[in-house]
Amino acid sequence: MIYLDLLVNKPLYCAIIAVALISGVAYYLISIEKAEKFKLKAIIFLLSGLFSVILSLSVCALVSLIFSGKKAGYRSVFSIFYAFISFPFFTFILQKSAKLKLDFSGYVSPLLLSITIARIACMTEGCCNGKIYAAYIEAGITLSLFIYNQIKKDLSFSTLYAIYPAWRFIAEFFKETYDVEKLGILTLMQYVATVAVVFAIIVITLPKRRDYEK
Repeated sequence: MIYLDLLVNKPLYCAIIAVALISGVAYYLISIEKAEKFKLKAIIFLLSGLFSVILSLSVCALVSLIFSGKKAGYRSVFSIFYAFISFPFFTFILQKSAKLKLDFSGYVSPLLLSITIARIACMTEGCCNGKIYAAYIEAGITLSLFIYNQIKKDLSFSTLYAIYPAWRFIAEFFKETYDVEKLGILTLMQYVATVAVVFAIIVITLPKRRDYEK
């Protein structure tokens, strides 16, 4: 079973991913401590993160099964990208189930912090090699966005949902797995990233409720 194998064979990798998730939850708790039903919202944040990690592991297990024959030693154990992409959908379902007002505004900084820390796991694993070492660049991007949002506090979740997949789309061209994972002219991740960016742009450009009230 991939989950058990990952824990046994890559304990440091798993430990750093766990720290990344816990750090994001802790930051989220602190940032919404005075908000209404903040404990429930924190539980939803945690569950969404866990479900996203599990889904990402499952997708990567499938990807590894499909492409392992094309390259000796090929492995794909976990993807921060797939976890990030699926996170808002789990959050949406859980917030709706809990009858909470849909609110993604507090997720930006916690997610950026989690991604930055999680990329340290990628550095220890060396799983993002290629023409450029994407893990270092991505950690720099997410850390910069985290610091920016700490100062300006105006980075929306929709904007982040456009920026991050756009970066991953570009990064795929330079990773060693690009030629292995191509389905046509792009990889599965690039197709998903394209859909995510289009979806985010649609959300960003939708008229806000206050526009209707004018």
